Amino acid sequence: MKFIKKLVCLMVLLIAIMATTQALLIEVRPITQQDLAAAVELDRQISFDFFEPLYALGYPEFSFGQHPHDFLERELLEDAKEFALCIEAQGDQRLFVAKWSNQIVGLILFHRKDEILWLDLLLVDAKNRGLGIGKALVYKACAFWKECLYCDVCPFKRANSDTLKFYEAIGFKKLGDGPSDRINAYGERYSDLYYYYRLDIAAIKPMLNNVSSS
Repeated sequence: MKFIKKLVCLMVLLIAIMATTQALLIEVRPITQQDLAAAVELDRQISFDFFEPLYALGYPEFSFGQHPHDFLERELLEDAKEFALCIEAQGDQRLFVAKWSNQIVGLILFHRKDEILWLDLLLVDAKNRGLGIGKALVYKACAFWKECLYCDVCPFKRANSDTLKFYEAIGFKKLGDGPSDRINAYGERYSDLYYYYRLDIAAIKPMLNNVSSS
């Protein structure tokens, strides 16, 4: 019995070491033209694997919840346009990708408005979650515009508990419902659909010291 317990502990330790090693090998950097097709494909994959059931289960009273596939197809077209614009890396919006073993395993789309860094889209491939990729992407974005004081995001309220736990685990605090004066592309108020989370970037400054801003 003691041997079995030791073996189980050893296996758990090996898995943890492998996960840490993989996380250390993750490269986070601005998107390039060579990354575009893979980034668009990752967006499509996660949209239909994750967001389609979220829309349908969490928001059946809204039009996007009743016809999630159609709405996602429209969103994906807009995402692809934004991704392409970010390749030139000009203006106040950026897109970073996370690469491991020569594959795109995550991405983050973000923009700056005054002293606030807004997260527009954060995606991590399902097979590679739990390795710190999402956290690395968020911290890379926070390190990019050093003059920003806060990092804000509005995640969906319903059918989205894992995402909410993720943001809370890396330091975000829930301020309440989404801004009532903001309207999404379909005419719904943010306060009806989203929570409002904020990360005080000063609180994670020590962790950003080792994160390159380029």
